[in-house]
Amino acid sequence: MGNGKCTCSQGSKFVLQPYIFLFCFAFLIAFPVMTNDRNGLNEKTVVEKKVFEEGDIILRYGDGLWSPFFRDISRRDKRFSHAGILVRENGEICVVHASAADLTGVGKVSCESLETFLATAADYAVYRLAIPEPVKQRIAANARNYLGFSFDSSFDLSDKERLYCTELVMQAVNEAAGFAVIRPTVTNGIAVVAPDNCYEHRRFFSVADKRLPDGFRRKEVDYPVDPY
Repeated sequence: MGNGKCTCSQGSKFVLQPYIFLFCFAFLIAFPVMTNDRNGLNEKTVVEKKVFEEGDIILRYGDGLWSPFFRDISRRDKRFSHAGILVRENGEICVVHASAADLTGVGKVSCESLETFLATAADYAVYRLAIPEPVKQRIAANARNYLGFSFDSSFDLSDKERLYCTELVMQAVNEAAGFAVIRPTVTNGIAVVAPDNCYEHRRFFSVADKRLPDGFRRKEVDYPVDPY
């Protein structure tokens, strides 16, 4: 390359061309898939948000520093690390959830768009409680009432002034339903609401799940008269 020009032989060009073509072809095919995986979204998640209802419980596995720790608190289903409640604001589905900064533990209960909530989700699912519509509305209303509450970085269920994500879900659901739909997991004498506690009751059923082929499960449920 002493004269400033490429000194590759004509033969080497023919050798490289097939590899360059294959690389470009693979990149073009893989790029959309990579984008969807990173966002934790598929087309129907955005287009068919109408399948979601106020009071639905949404869970995700995110990319936060503590996500693996919170996921492993669950005993039965170690898929998720974070939870929230779906509400509708100005016709759009949003998520009310309690979150905090990884390094400081400082945060609060806020409401954000479904797309933002799932932007870094590697996995997600939405569950619905099979109960009368007025109860679902009360779940959503309870979630809104918690907006602005400080995040409970001590994970103390006796602290009524602060909340962590799954605690918010438990309090909103149980208060609306009038009985203990969600119960905490007790480990070494300490009660903590694990992610899988938020949907393990028999009245919960899945309406969306990233593991399903199209992301959605539609299921009609006849709930019993006896709430227990």
